Amino acid sequence: MNDVARAAGVSLKTVSNVLNDYEFIRPATRQRVQDAIAELGYEANLTARSLRSGKTHMLGLLLSDLAAPYYAELASRVMTAAEQRGYRVLVQQSGALEANELGALQGPLRQLTDGLLFTPLVMGADAVASHRGTKPVVLLGEHILDPRLDLVTMRNRDATHALTAHLLAGGRRRIAVLGARPGESAGSAGLRLNGYRSAMEDAGVPFDPALVAPGEWRRDGGAAAVAYHRVARHGRDCRTVHRPADRPD
Repeated sequence: MNDVARAAGVSLKTVSNVLNDYEFIRPATRQRVQDAIAELGYEANLTARSLRSGKTHMLGLLLSDLAAPYYAELASRVMTAAEQRGYRVLVQQSGALEANELGALQGPLRQLTDGLLFTPLVMGADAVASHRGTKPVVLLGEHILDPRLDLVTMRNRDATHALTAHLLAGGRRRIAVLGARPGESAGSAGLRLNGYRSAMEDAGVPFDPALVAPGEWRRDGGAAAVAYHRVARHGRDCRTVHRPADRPD
């Protein structure tokens, strides 16, 4: 920075103000500093800056599996929003492993970032609350619903109730659910199934477990659920179709 200041004929403080985009600098002075930076090939030491300011302007984002379209789109939206506010995002995958989730709360990701967006699938509320440290943590999803922890989620039950009611209003009665997770009640799959069942009950339509197909929320999971749980049209019953393993169709 001293070299840049000498080349531009300004003070060290002026160089710092230009690097930090301080608005009250004359355009001609700003241009001289920027020209000197370009000529000398100066690059700011971000590590030293973060040590001085206590801020890295980086956010951590821990997701289960970026191969899943939902998580990939979520990461893209988070990065866009962060960039608009002067932040960059470090993304890691947990693979739904407790060690990786705990590592995100206590490992290098926390040291390199100012805050963490976290989708826990294995850790419970007590574990997250006790290991979150002093930096901000915001949970994503419905696996943990605890007043001690900040959370961003969606109205899964209400949304699925509305979707099912819409189909019922159109005269449909044999409505299938793909991607259920047996035994889940608090997570997204459980809440959505609950909304579906509530809408069916409101319409006086009996719940049929044969219409519920478990599976992962991925393209291949949906294809597998459809392949093994065929819903016949025009009022015919839904039945399970068993296909040989070597049959690609």
